[in-house]
Amino acid sequence: MGARRIRTIEGICLLGLVVLALRPVPAVERALDTLLVTSRWLPELSIPLERVQAAAASSAGSATREREERARVALETALQDVSAPPLELRQRMDMDRRGIDWVHAEVLTRSQRSLDTLLVRVADPDLIELNQPVVSGDVFVGKVTRAPNPAAIGDAAHIAEVTLVTSRTFRVGAQVQERDDPFGAWEDVPRSMLVVGGVVDAPLEKGILLGAHTPQNRSLVRGRVVVSESSETVRGSSIESLHLANGFRLGAQVAEVDARQQRLAGIQPALDYATGVYQLTILVQRSTPPRAPEDPIAALPWRPGRLLLRGDTSATREGRKLGRGFDTGVEAGAALADGVRLVGRVSRAGIGWSDLALLGDAGLTLPGLAALGSEDDPTPFAMGDLVSLGRESNGNLRMRWDAVQPLLDPATGEPATVAINASVWSGSGSTGLPRGLLLGTSTLPPGVGPHELILVPPPGVHELRDLNVVSGGAAE
Repeated sequence: MGARRIRTIEGICLLGLVVLALRPVPAVERALDTLLVTSRWLPELSIPLERVQAAAASSAGSATREREERARVALETALQDVSAPPLELRQRMDMDRRGIDWVHAEVLTRSQRSLDTLLVRVADPDLIELNQPVVSGDVFVGKVTRAPNPAAIGDAAHIAEVTLVTSRTFRVGAQVQERDDPFGAWEDVPRSMLVVGGVVDAPLEKGILLGAHTPQNRSLVRGRVVVSESSETVRGSSIESLHLANGFRLGAQVAEVDARQQRLAGIQPALDYATGVYQLTILVQRSTPPRAPEDPIAALPWRPGRLLLRGDTSATREGRKLGRGFDTGVEAGAALADGVRLVGRVSRAGIGWSDLALLGDAGLTLPGLAALGSEDDPTPFAMGDLVSLGRESNGNLRMRWDAVQPLLDPATGEPATVAINASVWSGSGSTGLPRGLLLGTSTLPPGVGPHELILVPPPGVHELRDLNVVSGGAAE
């Protein structure tokens, strides 16, 4: 009877574990983590073996590490230059005399409520107010719809919300500027006033088109569309200062599209709102000089971490365990770095340990940022998501790149016609992962994707040292 009862209990336990594997219950998982927390020290037995393996691997050397840091700083500087309003536009719109300044904002993620809403981290939260215009380079993007909370603590005090012009409720005054000579300069003469906002239900081959409402001249089908607001305007119960963005582009042309047997005006956007929105600038009326943009890596809370035994028994996966968990602020999605090199991300955080997905683990997804051209003076190119397809036998990484927007030639700014060598870094837009962590080098093919990339990791990548993980816990 006793043996039968034991087998019954074992069967119930086994059935329970199967159910938990198929449908995890967070409360039960945390309880199991607590009961098994002492077992986290068993992997420490592997440390001598790890040290032997590391000693046998090639060393990157301090010179290589210093070069990587210089390349990262150069890329960051180039990103700041790209996101700031161009000097020519600032001079033409007399922004200095009008007291218009700007605050850098980095996209963290899209809101869970709407794809047309972004959560951004601003460099100087004290200058951010509701309904300030948001731009990227010389392109108008949207407006601030939630300012940072002054009562928040730490990084939370820098978080704001931006609603894109693609939102169905968004409206901004604009004008069409037509040019007579197709090879000449744009004429700064308003040909037609209109209101822009939302998207048009256009044929798929035309892609996303911004909605053009109440145009003055419906016969006009070509021209550049720019923001054109009078001074501060009142929409609903809110006062908007979108006039600060007057002269910023909305699109390259006005086109007529046929949707459901109706003739609707649409605007070809000057920016890819699906994958190309990462570095933004919020225009402000100058009162005090804005703070300088923070280094995205230095701005995050990092803590040292140690790799333990493999977290996955499959020989085809690189998953490891980290000797830190959510009890020290580590959360799923947090980046693990070796200097400026990205090692992987946390896939699950327990008590005292975390499961990791390393770069060679198939399915790992992260935003990519390419540095084209000179290492000292790079041209940044937002790649969108990269998905790991695993690692080759020689250690190189295979990555899928959808390339919704084709690669641009850094010399001309036009779509590339040949493959271009580039270093590939982590991009913006994923919580817990800062931009500017090195993945490796690759040759990027021209044209739209999907493409399969081969990334060559930095030299000495197997000698992991000085590992740090993004953590919200207090510094030690």
